[in-house]
Amino acid sequence: MDIENTKLPPHSVDSEQSVLGGLLLHNQAWDRVVDILNTNDFYQASHRIIYDAIVTLLEHDKPADILTVKEQVIKTHSEESIGGFVYLAQIADNTPSVSNIEAYAKHVRELSVYRQLITIGREIADTAFQPKNIEVNELLDLSEKKIFEIAEQVIRNKQDVTNIKDIIKDVVNSVHEMQEKKGLKGTETGFSQLDKLTSGLQNGDLVIIAGRPSMGKTALSMNIVEHVAIHNSIPVAVFSLEMPTEQLVLRMISSFGRIDASKLRDGDMTEVDWNSFNHAVRAFEENT
Repeated sequence: MDIENTKLPPHSVDSEQSVLGGLLLHNQAWDRVVDILNTNDFYQASHRIIYDAIVTLLEHDKPADILTVKEQVIKTHSEESIGGFVYLAQIADNTPSVSNIEAYAKHVRELSVYRQLITIGREIADTAFQPKNIEVNELLDLSEKKIFEIAEQVIRNKQDVTNIKDIIKDVVNSVHEMQEKKGLKGTETGFSQLDKLTSGLQNGDLVIIAGRPSMGKTALSMNIVEHVAIHNSIPVAVFSLEMPTEQLVLRMISSFGRIDASKLRDGDMTEVDWNSFNHAVRAFEENT
């Protein structure tokens, strides 16, 4: 017998019951767990059915108690699938309060993540033992993708709702700081007219440069990168899915040194071009 495969995945029946019982006793507690949990986070099948019934009722502004939940369950499942009315009553009776429902919900969620990692780990191991037609790099990419999908779920669940009172002080200080600061409020791009319209690049902004193919989107982006990194001495990271690293750097050197890019590619440069090239290289080495 394979002992490892007989182990039960991480789960806590008590925590799951405490979440369900808390919701049955106090429907308003749903606001405290809705961003933490989803139905599939429950290990026990009956608990998934019960939670799904509770959510369905609450989403339709209907009360969720042991009677209404039972009626909702039997619309799509048998009453025996959740252990009957007796089990619902037991869950509610065994939950003393809802004060710790968030902690129970987070525990259920954490155990769900562990189970997902175990499942993915086994899938990766099985594929690695019998790779068939999959290349090693492809398996690495697939494994990384699956792990990142779980990580993204965890990050989203950690983005709690914030009370405005908690951030109003930071906002006030930021406004006063901008009022006292002279000139541009954000980071210069090197394009004065653009900076006047945007007040520079602002923290937290997502800026999308759109245009048809071969219209200069990458060139514009790299010009901004060059200005921010060299003239403003601010670290910049560049990610490109379509252009090799060397080609990106070549474009930056061409732009900064005012050298015709075709001369760099062909190696047909004059002495003046070489001086400009060396100056650009030194500038990037010293400021990156």
